[in-house]
Amino acid sequence: MPGTSHKLILPSSKGGSAMKSTRKGFKIPRALKIGERFTLAFQDHDLSKFPHQGRLQDLSPEYLCIDAPAELRPPRGTPVTISSLRNSAEEYTFSSKILGNSCLNGNLPVLLLKTPDTIKHKQRRSSFRVSVTLRARVEWEEIDKPGEFFEKPGVFTNMSGGGGQLFLRQNPATEKLDISIVPADGFVEEWARRQRANLSAKRPFIRRDPYAEACKKIRAQFRSINARIVNSKIHTEDARGPIFALSIAFVKPQENCYRLVRYHERQTLQKGAFSSPHPVITAA
Repeated sequence: MPGTSHKLILPSSKGGSAMKSTRKGFKIPRALKIGERFTLAFQDHDLSKFPHQGRLQDLSPEYLCIDAPAELRPPRGTPVTISSLRNSAEEYTFSSKILGNSCLNGNLPVLLLKTPDTIKHKQRRSSFRVSVTLRARVEWEEIDKPGEFFEKPGVFTNMSGGGGQLFLRQNPATEKLDISIVPADGFVEEWARRQRANLSAKRPFIRRDPYAEACKKIRAQFRSINARIVNSKIHTEDARGPIFALSIAFVKPQENCYRLVRYHERQTLQKGAFSSPHPVITAA
């Protein structure tokens, strides 16, 4: 294979012979580079229980060769969505399917994926928003009542790394808010698994469960986020009274919120785009 000395045994085609090139003159998308790391997302529930990451070990017009855990062996033809990682030079995503599995140098398990014709580039910006509804607690001090603090439940949606929209039963008489957001359990569990190994390596004699500690730490990062109200209006009314829609800007960009957006974006890609009624009725 061009540009590499790895030994790779290719899966056989239906006729029993190794796969042969059938895409003469095909140009591999330029963004695909050996050494890049990806997130692999599967539609199959059993395969999507845990996040999978892999590094591009080799590529050709027919297939991409990405390392994967030995126990990850999806059947041939399984759909898969590939996304670049947050710290990649370029951000993009594409759909593919599993062609088979093999080993590099006889010991590194790899998955073979069909090389995509095109990939979808994504603009990296903190204001990228995804429609997700999250429970929140909001605290503030009324301007005309110094020293008197209010705490109310709310619904946070249209989230980005820079802010979002907040639904409350009460319209705060202030500009400054402290917002605590409840992140999705799946997001917390995914990032806790990633951090568990680091915690264990740094503190090998720790007696507490590193996974539980990581979950606790991740949830804490979404508490008491300093924000300000950009705009507010009555969104709707019901028997209990008005529900206010507040446009919120975080005082500082929130990397954790951006990661949460990316998580929900991947979930949407796996499940397909859909719309659902806005549950603002649960606010406060």
